[in-house]
Amino acid sequence: MQGGDGFQTFAKTGLERLGIEVDDVELAVIEAADSLYHPHLDALLAADVDDVEPEPEIDLSEPPR
Repeated sequence: MQGGDGFQTFAKTGLERLGIEVDDVELAVIEAADSLYHPHLDALLAADVDDVEPEPEIDLSEPPR
C-alpha cells in the first residue's frame, strides 16, 4: 500500500475494523469501483428531488411505472 494515498488508507482501515483483510490488488479493485461510481453517487446526493412524488405501492422487483 502506498503511504500517501488517502483513499487506500481509509478503505483498508475501515475494512480492518470489520475484520476483513485486503491486499493491494483488492484495494486497487475497490479504488477502481469507487472512481467509477463515486461521481454518480455525489450527483445523486446533490440532486434536488423535493418535487418528485414517491412511487405508490413500490415493488423493487419490477421496473418503474
